[in-house]
Amino acid sequence: MDFYDKIKKFFDFELSLNENELQYWDIFRHDLFLICVYNSSFETKKEHEKKKSILNFLKNSVSCIFEFIKFPFIILKNKRKRILFQCSRYKINDKFVDVNTLDFYELYKNDFFCIETYFYTNYVFSCYKKIVKKIKKYKKNLFSDFFVTKINNYFGISLDLSFYNNRIIDYYIEMSYYMYYFNLLKPKSIFFIQNGIHKGMIKAAKLLHIPISEIQHGEIGMSHPAYFYPKGFSSKNIIAADYLFVWSEYWKQRINFPGVTIFSSGNSYYSYTNENMEHEKCYSFVIISNSEHTPIFDKFLEKLFKIGYNGSICYKLHSNQKNEFKTIKTKWQNFKNLEVVLFEKNVLELLSMTDNVLVIHSTVVFQALNNNKKVLLYSANEEYLSHKDVFDDPNLYIVNDVMDFIFSLNKPVCESKDKYYEKFDKENNLNFLNQLGL
Repeated sequence: MDFYDKIKKFFDFELSLNENELQYWDIFRHDLFLICVYNSSFETKKEHEKKKSILNFLKNSVSCIFEFIKFPFIILKNKRKRILFQCSRYKINDKFVDVNTLDFYELYKNDFFCIETYFYTNYVFSCYKKIVKKIKKYKKNLFSDFFVTKINNYFGISLDLSFYNNRIIDYYIEMSYYMYYFNLLKPKSIFFIQNGIHKGMIKAAKLLHIPISEIQHGEIGMSHPAYFYPKGFSSKNIIAADYLFVWSEYWKQRINFPGVTIFSSGNSYYSYTNENMEHEKCYSFVIISNSEHTPIFDKFLEKLFKIGYNGSICYKLHSNQKNEFKTIKTKWQNFKNLEVVLFEKNVLELLSMTDNVLVIHSTVVFQALNNNKKVLLYSANEEYLSHKDVFDDPNLYIVNDVMDFIFSLNKPVCESKDKYYEKFDKENNLNFLNQLGL
């Protein structure tokens, strides 16, 4: 069964469910999809996540106390009408910014109450969650044993009841927290990124009748469960934003999101091409990796060096690989033609330094093609199939092994016609937001 067969199987299953079975479905749907389609595991924690030093414990405890003390004062002095949840994981000019929300921030920067979600843990919420779990006695079985058996038998997996119960309880706790939080702040509207993991927050906004909008943060399509439901799927239990702002018309055609109004807003950062950036082509190719793909790329590099390859390489890790960075960098420190980077160079800078990108599955595929770079799509993991709708791009090459890669690396760069990002039209977007009362 290949990648898209697994997706079809998942969609067929949820199309067969009745409304009673769909009561909690959307709460854990995202995680269940990743397990059934991507073979991800949420229950096994990595060693570096298990081992928490006393120093980190003390640091988090102090931060928690500080946040609790600061919290009432922030609420009391807040006069801003809108909330913006940011995820600042791009380093530009030595400053971390959220390139996905930046355009919207510029529209209302004097009226946004900003909440950072990447570098700073919400310690108030973390403590609230722990306290509520201790004092509130939730039912042990919020979910049906029969339905668990039905899911396990259909997908050939062995998840226990706690997988579902924990996610449902976390959802209710998150919802109650943000109900309280939003009641204090009384925002006119809410903007955020990264659906699939904010269901409780979205539901709180819905219950309080606060308009809530999501801003596209990465690749969306059939392979991303947060933005695609099977054709014909309709349920009152879908928990989603009122509006979704995407990078271009291309992305509107790529998703099926029942009940959500989708608007093509564009993006200043992604639509900018690097034609005028003054950078020497110092890398033969750049690897775009993440935690799941790094072991695959490690093996690829070992094979590449074994045949004597000596071209310059940049190994770009995902922003979520902060804890792995030192280990990976140390592993390759003796290879002088290989540079491992995390935040030192952003993707746009790297694209100006090479003509070739090696990747399995990433939003960078579209950034590279948008900038007339060659994308060498590695088929070692079936996730590469998620990009099948751009397989006909003249600058995209599917590589199956090292020799395939060397052959494709020497191919010329073509002029690509397709553009996946539109410019952000400030006036047009502002008018649209005002019309909607956001």
